[in-house]
Amino acid sequence: MTLAFLTLALGDDEPTGRQRAVTLPSTKTLLFTGNSDKAVADLPNNWLREYAVELIQKVHLQMPELHQALRLGDLPTIAKHAHWIKGSGGTVGLPQLSEIARCCEDAVKEHEPVDVANNIRRIEAYVDCLLEKC
Repeated sequence: MTLAFLTLALGDDEPTGRQRAVTLPSTKTLLFTGNSDKAVADLPNNWLREYAVELIQKVHLQMPELHQALRLGDLPTIAKHAHWIKGSGGTVGLPQLSEIARCCEDAVKEHEPVDVANNIRRIEAYVDCLLEKC
């Protein structure tokens, strides 16, 4: 994956490290500080990008298991994966992936099989899009 594309995917469009607010559909506002986030200030600039690439590849490899769980109606397995993707996406600076996974997890909790299937497809499409830009 190229750093230029990941910079766009990670939202690092402010190389000065100025904070910008991002409002998610839940109406909660989160602050992202690009490459100078206090939590990673002492780490190399590529630190989060390296983990983001690893996460994207790992999620891509998990998609067959998610599709199988969907076919079998195995909601606990889907919930486990969605929860992990949600947290990991947020950790490495992929809020879009995290939000899609949150929607999937919510659909599982609400026993909405159509929404679960749609969100699994959204996760896969997002990850595939990132992988294509390598």
